Amino acid sequence: MVIKSSLLAHINDRTAFEELSRLLDLVDIAMEQNKTRTSHFLDPYHATLAEGVLRGIAGISYFFSGGYPDAERKRLVVGPDYLADSQLNPEIVYLRVTGQSLNTLSHRDYLGAILALGIKREVLGDILVLPEGCQVILDQEVAKFVDIHLQKVHKSPVSVEMCQLDNIEIPAVKTKQIKSTIASLRLDSIAATGFGVSRSKISKEIMGQRVRLNWKPETNTSALVSEGDLVSCRGRGRVIVKEVGKKSKKGRSHVILERII
Repeated sequence: MVIKSSLLAHINDRTAFEELSRLLDLVDIAMEQNKTRTSHFLDPYHATLAEGVLRGIAGISYFFSGGYPDAERKRLVVGPDYLADSQLNPEIVYLRVTGQSLNTLSHRDYLGAILALGIKREVLGDILVLPEGCQVILDQEVAKFVDIHLQKVHKSPVSVEMCQLDNIEIPAVKTKQIKSTIASLRLDSIAATGFGVSRSKISKEIMGQRVRLNWKPETNTSALVSEGDLVSCRGRGRVIVKEVGKKSKKGRSHVILERII
């Protein structure tokens, strides 16, 4: 049996501790039953923490899969190390959702329509938006239910087709470059500049638990941000700190941000 206390001793985030504890329970079940077990979908923050913990456990084989190489949300598949790789099945498929006049719909529209069916977010992977609709990666059993019951997205009728992962289409990522000078590399300053809103407004969203720094929830408006960091805000998207340059004579930092739109 996995000794949680030693493996999770360094985890101070309560939510992360509870998430990793559940994953270690999954490992115990897999080892006791000599079978593979699959977790729900994990965001990049929890997947990274999980991998750090799993590396310290002997006798297991595991991998993370989100349906395509650069997937953000991934499932953990774990089992005894003597099982063949072919037995580590993430049990995911994708649905292609298409229809007329869907080119104005967003990720939020598709996610909202699926969750309105009573589906939990944890069984859904990435949602890849296309001009004519979207592709939804999800648990293969849940996919059967969504395939039947998803009929409209934001009042627009849609058709749903279940597909195999090797046919998935990866949309091009659209970005906007933002060059600016800022007083400090605080989270509220970077986020306000990247998302084009006031610091007071973004500060409320940070304290309201709507903002993540490198996928980790962050409520400290003065948390320092570094080159290469990713800031995401619910409902606004993501900003990557591409470059932090030298300071101006007035002590302001030159930054180049990349907003994913």
